[in-house]
Amino acid sequence: MQTVPVKFGTIFPMFSFRAAGWSDVGGRANNEDSYLINERLGLFIVADGIGGHEKGEVASLFSSEELERLISTVNYNINEGETLDELLPGVQDLTSDEYLECAIAMINQKVFEMNEEQGASLLDPLKKKKRMGTTLVTLLCRGDKAYVSSVGDSRAYRMTPHALQLLTHDHSWVEERVREGKLTEDEALVHPKRNVITRSVGYKPHVLIDVDRFTIYPGERFLLCSDGLSGVLSESQLLAGCLGGNLWDACQGLVEKAKKLGSKDNITAVLVEAVKMKDEEQKELFSKVSEETIP
Repeated sequence: MQTVPVKFGTIFPMFSFRAAGWSDVGGRANNEDSYLINERLGLFIVADGIGGHEKGEVASLFSSEELERLISTVNYNINEGETLDELLPGVQDLTSDEYLECAIAMINQKVFEMNEEQGASLLDPLKKKKRMGTTLVTLLCRGDKAYVSSVGDSRAYRMTPHALQLLTHDHSWVEERVREGKLTEDEALVHPKRNVITRSVGYKPHVLIDVDRFTIYPGERFLLCSDGLSGVLSESQLLAGCLGGNLWDACQGLVEKAKKLGSKDNITAVLVEAVKMKDEEQKELFSKVSEETIP
């Protein structure tokens, strides 16, 4: 066991977070999606595995749990700034977005090595063994800041009562052509290569990771989802399904709606709500988490 001192403001300096998730096999034989909710850490993840039966689900689950482990081992000290322990030798004083990117890069390398060890070599011209990988979209909340990272085509949204904002870019063949002006949005929706992604965790030894930072406002909700949901429901349907009511019911409702509309993929949704903490609640929390034990 490792004992890590946690100072006031470490976990929830301004907000507490409520979250719910739901996943369904959808139109596939097995579910390769994974999701993770850790309200204490302010960490929320959706991963869409790639690689077929018992492959993609390994990559998505490993990536989610490993990122949780890496975030858990960081000692955030609000008086001295966000610093690392000795988890990454030689790397100190990283900000949250830098650390998040670094942690995902480490996970990418580990999944890549797992592929190589299992004989699914990237250099094998015959591709006798299928390589595994995963998309990864994460929301890490620190104070009044949200850090959103993405690899692949799983998405993150934020919503207000009147608007839905996409926080990520799809790393897919069709989305790149749309950005280049070679395809329209409507053409991309029906293109034969619409499910081809251009980035994934673990397929290659290095991967580009998008990380953006946003300010959190009281009452905001965030949606993380796999393309089995975002590829079927319109933005207006997503917004209507996310607002109001119980988070669990909203998640289940979104997934069931996508399923009824004929989603041919696994379907996963995680909803997160930011709740402003009162001063007395923060003081009470401080008294409970002045020291915390991490396995």
